[in-house]
Amino acid sequence: MILRLRRLAAFLLLLPLLLLALPASVARAAGEAPTDCAGAARPGWSPTEGWVWRQVCAGAVAELDKGTSEADGSRKLSPTFMAALLLDPQLKALIPHSGVHIAGGEIDFPLNLANATPGYELSLERMRFAGDVDLHGFSTAENISFANSRFLGSLDMDGGSFAGNLDLAGAIVAGQLHMLRTTIGGSAEFDGIAVGKGLNLERIAIAHNLQLRHAALPGISLLGASIKADILFQDSAIAGWAWLENLQVGSDLFMERASLARTDLQGAGIGGNLSMTGARFTGPLDMRGIKVTQDLLMDAGGYQDIAIPDGNVGYNLRLDGSHVAGALSMPAAHIGHVLSLGKKGSFDGPVNLAYVKVDGGVLLTGSSFAKGVVLDGAVIGEGLSVTDGARIQGLLSMTFAKVGSNVDLTGGSFDSVDLTGTTIGAEIRLASKGYAAIDWRPAAKLVLRNVSAKALQDLPDAWPTALDLEGFTYERLGGYRETENNDVAARESKAFINWLAKEKQYSPQPYRTLADVLRTAGFPDKAKEILYAGFLREWHESSGLTWFWLGMRWAIIGFGIYPERSAIWILALVTLGAVIFSFEPQVRMRAMSWVDRLIYSLDALLPFVTLRAEHNSFDLQAWPKYYLYFHKVMGYVLIAFLLSAITSLG
Repeated sequence: MILRLRRLAAFLLLLPLLLLALPASVARAAGEAPTDCAGAARPGWSPTEGWVWRQVCAGAVAELDKGTSEADGSRKLSPTFMAALLLDPQLKALIPHSGVHIAGGEIDFPLNLANATPGYELSLERMRFAGDVDLHGFSTAENISFANSRFLGSLDMDGGSFAGNLDLAGAIVAGQLHMLRTTIGGSAEFDGIAVGKGLNLERIAIAHNLQLRHAALPGISLLGASIKADILFQDSAIAGWAWLENLQVGSDLFMERASLARTDLQGAGIGGNLSMTGARFTGPLDMRGIKVTQDLLMDAGGYQDIAIPDGNVGYNLRLDGSHVAGALSMPAAHIGHVLSLGKKGSFDGPVNLAYVKVDGGVLLTGSSFAKGVVLDGAVIGEGLSVTDGARIQGLLSMTFAKVGSNVDLTGGSFDSVDLTGTTIGAEIRLASKGYAAIDWRPAAKLVLRNVSAKALQDLPDAWPTALDLEGFTYERLGGYRETENNDVAARESKAFINWLAKEKQYSPQPYRTLADVLRTAGFPDKAKEILYAGFLREWHESSGLTWFWLGMRWAIIGFGIYPERSAIWILALVTLGAVIFSFEPQVRMRAMSWVDRLIYSLDALLPFVTLRAEHNSFDLQAWPKYYLYFHKVMGYVLIAFLLSAITSLG
């Protein structure tokens, strides 16, 4: 109890002192921290800067280009003022949540705001920056805008971190714009931007879209950049190098109607479509190893050299209506659906599609190719169509390729075509009634060596003057377009013979293949005529003993195809023998009747056969005995040829 009384007495003694100290503390606090935002203006600020600060405090936009309440009407702001807004912690604490919005101001000196962390939304639009602006390491969780501002020097934003959107739409940067390894949590809007000395966006990471429409750039680097959504690059112009190597785009890259020079997209990955429709490239376009998940659209454009080796396109690759002044090279590329180089496209340089893999079809319809097309080793899941007036100058080479369905050359125009070793799953079409005729140049050659197809669809005048048909196999004549009036197998034999005669060097295989097809189709007589024509050609083109041997086969058994021809020889030799034997002076021979002499002549002609035993006892004495030797030899010859004709057609 006594202790409590003592404590109460001490408190009562200190109470007057506490009451005296309280007013001094309150006054001291009021002097150190102003109670309102406007009152925090710094003494050295210009009237214009003071007015801007008051607008900021009021949450309004300080639009200097529309006039101020200050007498001098100046639009100039100092770097010191700008640094205070972004770096002074006391001022930053007073700025309202709406942030700083200044428009139409002018800063005549370099501005260094490196590593600033404003913590509020910053909008400096329609501004004029006379010197370099350093914003490297700038970090904020809010939106930043420099829309329609003009930078007479360079703008450095390397390593910046913007959690919201970055707006540079309509900005003009006379120097360089650097954003190396910058991170943007929203979208980067650069529509209408103009840069004087290069735009460096290497390793930039953007969570949403990069908008660069209607931009004018001397060059751009997006090396290793990552854009999670779309890049919109329509109607933009890049005068120098566009370095987009290893660019990663989560969705679509739109480059419609853009104008570019040298462009590198090698190793880029596009999660959606890459659209270059209507774009113009005055330098090489390098897309080695590119991966496009959906369509690569390059139609209605203008290009120099295009390189897409080992590229991978998930769906369609289309160059319809485009002009390629240089080479198109895409060996070993993979197209998930259709590769279309058609619909009035023009290709002035060589087109290299060697070992390309196309899961769907390849369309070269209606286009012109000035220096040939290479499809060697290609794997085409569906068909190859070179139709509708397509023109290939030089060689169309598709050797050792695999085509799942049809190779259609109907209505195309060709110098030469080489399909050596190609496997065609359905038809090879050269012509069909009711369709445009194929056009071969005067010295054209078609090589079908070791080609295999299910069917051959043609017309008699659909073949060039020179052919190589060695090893060409097919199972039937005619195809999908055949009609009752266009029964290929029902043609006159002469039409087939004239076709096979176009092969410069004789080979029996094309004749045998055609004969087998005709025989299977129910035309055995035509099959014989084809084989006979082949042997006849072989005989005419041979010499020496081969010529003599084939001549004997032709004369005696019709090359084994018409063995009944030997009956004429038998009849002639039997009759001739009967006449000659009548000159034998022996009484027994002269006593024979004509019938008996014919029987004797037949008995002497046939080896291994005896019709009358007494004929063996005849011993001719006069000159007819020498003919008898020839007669017996011819019997052996005839039987030998007959046996060969019976056992084989060859």
